[in-house]
This record gives sequence, C-alpha cells and structure tokens, in this order.
Amino acid sequence: MSDIAKAAIENGYKFECKKDGLRQNQDGTIKFTVNIHADDAPLQLYKDAMGQRYMAVIVAIDDNEEPLNRNEVTKPAIPHLPESNPSRLSEGRDTDKPFSTHVVMTCKNPLFHDFLAVEFKKDWDFMGSEIEDEEKTVAIIRHQCGIKSRSEFNDNHEAQEKFSQLKRQFDTWLRYEREAI
Repeated sequence: MSDIAKAAIENGYKFECKKDGLRQNQDGTIKFTVNIHADDAPLQLYKDAMGQRYMAVIVAIDDNEEPLNRNEVTKPAIPHLPESNPSRLSEGRDTDKPFSTHVVMTCKNPLFHDFLAVEFKKDWDFMGSEIEDEEKTVAIIRHQCGIKSRSEFNDNHEAQEKFSQLKRQFDTWLRYEREAI
C-alpha cells in the first residue's frame, strides 16, 4: 500500500452516502450529488470550509453493506424514451389538445428547467434568482421561438417547429442524464 493510500485511510471520513444526482456543467465539470444521513455525517465535515477540496474513493455496496464487484454493477432500469421523429410536430404529446397545452406542461417540468439552465446559462443567470424557474423557462421559450405568448403556438407552425427542436434536444439531454445515473 502506498504512503498516499495509508494517509487517506488514516485521515479520511468514512460514511455511507446515496447518489442523488449527476450532471455535466457547461464548463465541462461534473456535479455529483450525494445524500448522507445526519447520523452518518462526520462532525468535521460540517466544520470544513465551503470550497474545501477532497480526494474521494467511492465503493458501491449491496443491501448487506458488502462491496459490489465493479464488473457486476448494473445500470438501474431506465424508462424507454421514444426516438425523435423530426417530421412530426405532435411527437410526445396528446394531439387532441392545443399545441400550447403541450408547451405549458413542458414548461412546468423541473427537468426542463435544468436543461434550459444549462443550455442557455447566460440568459438563465442574467434573469437572477428572484425570478422563479418556470418564469425563466417561459421567457427563454418565447425568445427562442420568436413569440410573445404561448397561445401563439396553436397557429404558428414555425414556432411549433422551433419548440419541437428544443424538445428533441431536451429528450436527448434527458436520455444522456439518465444513462449517467
């Protein structure tokens, strides 16, 4: 065992955590979020300054708290996402409802907020933290699709196509995010 490994074992925090999220930021870094039960969190972790750097070693464990063989770890079941069909404006929506209803429902999706916050980071950040995520989403959609009101989607085929393109990008992004889990 190397001196670095020995020092890590002697000085490291040992706790169980559960993966909560993983996403790639626009600058290329990855944000890996874990949950730690309050009873398991080392007291020193609370005392460390924000921005403290750590060296991490993470070992997947089973329900018996035994380490899993990395070659045996499987991906969780991921719901099938339909492939995009660029020729259909109605993809992924109930065609009995107006297109604007589909847009409104998509704009309420917190994962769609996350997607826009990454893809349109400057616009998203410019609006500041005082504005709710759904309002930011609506503003970005209006700007990107060249409309003033979401009701315009019902008759504006160009705006429908622009939104459908954004929705396909979101579906691809979401598929990538789920595969990273």
